[in-house]
Amino acid sequence: MLMRSLCFGGMMNSYTLKYLKADFYRYFLGYKIFIYSFSITAILIFNIIKENTAERNILFNMWWSMYGMQVLLIMIICSITFSSSLKDDIRTVFIRQEILRGDRLSFSFARNISIFLSGLLTFFIGFITFILIQMIFLPWYDEGDSIYLSAGRTGALHNLVLSYNFLIYSILFAILIGMLMGIVCLISGIVLLYVENSLIVYTLPALVYYFVTEYLNDIFSNKMFNLNSIYSGTIRVYDSDIKSYIYAVLFSIAIIVISTIITNHRLKKLVYLKAF
Repeated sequence: MLMRSLCFGGMMNSYTLKYLKADFYRYFLGYKIFIYSFSITAILIFNIIKENTAERNILFNMWWSMYGMQVLLIMIICSITFSSSLKDDIRTVFIRQEILRGDRLSFSFARNISIFLSGLLTFFIGFITFILIQMIFLPWYDEGDSIYLSAGRTGALHNLVLSYNFLIYSILFAILIGMLMGIVCLISGIVLLYVENSLIVYTLPALVYYFVTEYLNDIFSNKMFNLNSIYSGTIRVYDSDIKSYIYAVLFSIAIIVISTIITNHRLKKLVYLKAF
């Protein structure tokens, strides 16, 4: 029955939309999203100052900022935004009232979408603010710069770089990396359903990032299944920019569906149990 619902779009119904609306008012219209987003902006600015790249160019700083310890801090910030919402609702027994207003599958689907979007939007706002600040002081690129040349040859969305549409490139680049942050949030949220210690949400992003960067290249030599390739923004899964980007979107949707199945199965056991 569950698989039939998934295959025929049974999850996206009026109940799902109501749950999404409730989550929207709960988080996306609150002040926390801006606090977390501007914290990301501050981390990115501090990083380019520390690395002495503040006087280079925007494109260089975009790429350079996505490597190093600051990425772990950004993942942690994105994860604490909404990843623990399911566990919090279970602890307060508020989840029973929510499910009674619809059904468990629709609730699971809506909450996984919300968790994913919380990570994506938190990163997006922080990253775009970082770009806008740089636009006041720095050029987009320097002729002959190694990052500019790489972005135009092998980077995702390289046609936008070659046509000098840097603002559109930055927006799509931020969304691409934001999808990876959303996936990390989903993983954190699911793990929290199985462990009692909520502090795991602070350490799990680091573990996920380390696993992705150190082991997935060996496990999945095919770029089609390597998160580090799909969402890096520095390489393309396909030769076509559009195909590569659509693939990243579809891959994210698949992760949301898988997370929904896991969440729905877990909530079936926990909703009426005092497990937390």
